[in-house]
Amino acid sequence: RLVESSIIPNHAPGGKLLSYYGVIRDITERKKAEKELRESEQRFQLAAVAAIDIIYDYDVESETAHWVGDIDSCLGYADGEFPDTPEVWTAIIHHEDIGKVMAAYKRCVETGGNGHFEYRVFRKDGTYRYWNEHAIPVFENKKLIKWIGAIRDITGFRKAEKSLLKKRNLLNTIINSTPDLIVLKDREMVYRHVNSAFCNFIGRQKNEIIGKTDFDLFLPEEARGYRHCDKKVMKTGRQKIQDEEVTGKEGPIWFQVAKTPLLDDKGGFAGILCSMRDMRKRKKMEEQLQAAVLTDELTGLFNRRGFYTLSEKHCKLSTRFKRALSLLYLDLDGMKNINDELGHKAGDQALVDTANILKKTFRDSDIIARIGGDEFAVLLTEHSEPDIENIIIEHLKDNLRIHNEQSGRNYELLLSLGIVRHDPAQMCSIDKLLSMADELMYKDKMHHKIEKQELQPLNYKVSERRAYRRIRTGSSCWARLNGSDRIRIMNISLKGVCLQSRQRLPVGNDYNIKLFYNDNEAILSAGELVWSTLTADGNSNEDASHYYESGLKFIKTDNDLKLSLLKLIGTLTT
Repeated sequence: RLVESSIIPNHAPGGKLLSYYGVIRDITERKKAEKELRESEQRFQLAAVAAIDIIYDYDVESETAHWVGDIDSCLGYADGEFPDTPEVWTAIIHHEDIGKVMAAYKRCVETGGNGHFEYRVFRKDGTYRYWNEHAIPVFENKKLIKWIGAIRDITGFRKAEKSLLKKRNLLNTIINSTPDLIVLKDREMVYRHVNSAFCNFIGRQKNEIIGKTDFDLFLPEEARGYRHCDKKVMKTGRQKIQDEEVTGKEGPIWFQVAKTPLLDDKGGFAGILCSMRDMRKRKKMEEQLQAAVLTDELTGLFNRRGFYTLSEKHCKLSTRFKRALSLLYLDLDGMKNINDELGHKAGDQALVDTANILKKTFRDSDIIARIGGDEFAVLLTEHSEPDIENIIIEHLKDNLRIHNEQSGRNYELLLSLGIVRHDPAQMCSIDKLLSMADELMYKDKMHHKIEKQELQPLNYKVSERRAYRRIRTGSSCWARLNGSDRIRIMNISLKGVCLQSRQRLPVGNDYNIKLFYNDNEAILSAGELVWSTLTADGNSNEDASHYYESGLKFIKTDNDLKLSLLKLIGTLTT
């Protein structure tokens, strides 16, 4: 055992030692405790020195700090050089952070709780480090007597964090600057990241998308399709690329969608990275290329190839599903006369006008094509009336009549046609149907099943003065419009006149007209200018050689006016 002795000698008055008085105390347990405490303190100090943290014990009354850890090296000082005074300690804190640190210490004192805060401290060479401090205030009888704390240098962590943040910002900038739509979903198909292009596409903010699923953002039917594709990628573990129609705030748009599976560090499925590239330009280009192959450039109708491609399919469907079809074969009469008398530009316009009349006459579901120079074909794909052929003929005649009355051209559009019905009980090719319709069209041209009006040369002399016939006037026929100077009349009919002027006349204006022929009495009328154009023989320069041709239609024609015009036309043709 270990004992502690206290001995007091007993002396006589003369100084002679008489005896000893003593106390012996067993201190074995105390010594064991002291030893264990010393060993514990040594282990703590060794652990603190070995640890990355710096431990401090600051005594408030003496204003001294005891450091455990390499504070000197951390701050760039030599061993034992860093002062233990609070003034020096405060001075090394970055001036932008000192207020935050002092406020944190004050809060700890007021609340009696611990403090955990981050700040910057200056090294001896002027550079700074990032510290993360955990401070514990110690009280005795409610009086602050010391601070105990741990400081960790997190400079390396903050630099790595800054570098990572910089790279992340760069990556976000790249992702947000791309026009492609980028989406990241987790294994539960929940949106975890989207770029700006995707937000703009569906018309929602990023915080309205993150944490949602396809069923929260799209219609149920579309969402089920996206989910099915995602599950397929998750199951196979392979990238899937396909063209897909996705609905955004402006409606459905075609995208090239690439879905790539993301794996975790164990090779398991972690999510899906989806990129979507706008396909509208490519689709439009494909449609244009397809249209160039199947479409007539002049009229915009299908060409012969396009007509055969689509019509053959409908013939097969007609036979399979017992649906009736009808095919019309049409020929524009007088095309040679228009080209010879007015030029090929007028001939092209006649073809365009004919195509527009056919578009107006037939339905969108019908297949309309220009299959030759002045030949057209129409396949009626759906019969809604038993006598559809007669209805179509009457409708076409009405549209031709309206066009010829309103166009103001120097010619009228005249069509001959043949129409045949396809019997769904017997398979028949488009070639056979066209051949049959062509024969009927030729008979119609011969027998005038549709009233045919052959276009004659503009100076053709005829006794029958019909309203559509235009007669050339020569140089002795002229007019005044609202009292204007003389304007030459190039040709005349019961419906109107064609004028030649140096200045363009405003289209749509109404005029009081006086018509003159040689020295005869003026014919009075009223009219509306329906078209005006610079002639092909002229040019756009402001010189004396150019002129304009204008078409003026008579309005409010009475019998007196008709008789006067017939008399004038008779004079011109005799």
